[in-house]
Amino acid sequence: MCSRRRPRKDLKLQFVNVEMTVKMKVCTLILLR
Repeated sequence: MCSRRRPRKDLKLQFVNVEMTVKMKVCTLILLR
């Protein structure tokens, strides 16, 4: 998958992934309350 390395794209994808996980965690916390 990482045969071609694009630092900017990888960083952007990582950031989006982290943001999605954080949003999911917050949503689960809100739902649990």
